Amino acid sequence: MPAPTRWIHISERPGTQWVHPIWRAINAAVAGGAVGRTPAPMSKLGAHITTRLNIVPIAWRKATDQANSLIEYVSQRAGPENSYRQERPAYAVVMSMAPVYHFILAFHSALFETHAAVELMRNFLGRARRHTNKLMAGSLKQDFKDGIAQNGGDNTWCDALEAARGFFTHQGSAYVAIDASTRNRDLLLMKENIHEFSDPATYLRFSEIIRIAVGFERSFAPLQRYISALYV
Repeated sequence: MPAPTRWIHISERPGTQWVHPIWRAINAAVAGGAVGRTPAPMSKLGAHITTRLNIVPIAWRKATDQANSLIEYVSQRAGPENSYRQERPAYAVVMSMAPVYHFILAFHSALFETHAAVELMRNFLGRARRHTNKLMAGSLKQDFKDGIAQNGGDNTWCDALEAARGFFTHQGSAYVAIDASTRNRDLLLMKENIHEFSDPATYLRFSEIIRIAVGFERSFAPLQRYISALYV
């Protein structure tokens, strides 16, 4: 096809400006002669990170909305005969699978977008180390986690994200059930079609998965401090 001769650009409004405090530290180091000019790929990477960080909270809101909608949809259709107990079998709710698939799609998207943002931020950290010639012998993944922990953050969400995305992207999809044990219902994301929940390794709660998003956002400031400190 021929190249476009007319087009319309879409200007993104400022959102999550995670990289801005780091740019200030970098620019000060460049101005003081401590490091050379910022490499062009690093500058471009910063812009890509901003876009990803604007997408991530939208993806998690979508997943949460779909989770709540699915719980409501199933709860309206379930009767006493659909309530499983350890001592009593029951019948699964027969319904359209569209609400389930909408949730799974949104859930997978949230994991994917968060992991993509983390990979870009890790790459940014790696480029900052090369820019300042402060290289590490260990892995970049561990350096990223150490940077969070050393600056007052909780990095446990990192392994949770890797595990959840690793399974639900590369090994299988989720079987979905609803925990009706209390009034505050939760989605159970099962790694196989189980009928009892004595082994925590076989399922996750959506309320636990949400902690990944919370932990990720709370790591922004620790990572800013960690990367900025490379330029001091």
